[in-house]
Amino acid sequence: MPRLRASVRARRRDFVLRCRGRSGRALAAFALFAGPLILFAPRSAAQVPLLDPGSFTDLKAWRDSVTVDGRRFAVPERWRGRRLGLPDQPPPGDLLTVPPSLCARGREVQLRAEALLAFRAMASLAAADGVKLHIQSGYRSPAEQRELIAQRLAAGRLFDEITRGVAPPGYSEHMLGTTVDLSLGGDYDKNPAYLWLVENAAEFGFRETYPRDSDGLFPWEPWHWRYHGEASEEISPARVAAPHER
Repeated sequence: MPRLRASVRARRRDFVLRCRGRSGRALAAFALFAGPLILFAPRSAAQVPLLDPGSFTDLKAWRDSVTVDGRRFAVPERWRGRRLGLPDQPPPGDLLTVPPSLCARGREVQLRAEALLAFRAMASLAAADGVKLHIQSGYRSPAEQRELIAQRLAAGRLFDEITRGVAPPGYSEHMLGTTVDLSLGGDYDKNPAYLWLVENAAEFGFRETYPRDSDGLFPWEPWHWRYHGEASEEISPARVAAPHER
């Protein structure tokens, strides 16, 4: 037993020293106190199921990261603290198919029940005012979110650039099943549908997530509206914090 303990201590020291040389004191401290996660890790780095510390600059980035197409990426600073669920979170149990009359042509869309009821009521009033509202996208799983990013990575774009307009998996409001992207057209300053939404959407519990006068971290998305109705606390999952988060 003493010989085994000595071997364990030697392997832990070796791991700590390697981490210090690659990522600084914070990661070394993490390695020191990670306990059984690293004590019995195989010596070959290729076999160790951990992130490559050489690709991250600090422990925070190491922790707040996502996997896309088999590669691990640090979540950009602008997305940190905005996690809405786990990367493999299952779909909500009350998803309903949106009637084709409320969808953009050829689109199949799902929303949670209460959000769909609210949208139908909103679209009905909009139609009475001569405005047509059609949904381009509704519920989107984290797997679909990963695929969107993987396609752009394959086209040669950088992860940080891609996530300016595409949320990392686990951070997209579409995974809630209460958010819609609408087919509005362009020229939003004069767009009748967008101007109608600005005036009336709040009455039905919908809010524009990324308005033009936001904090500047994200581009303006006048088509992106999330339902925050009276029962939004019940139908929207609480922010799911990983063990290393708050």
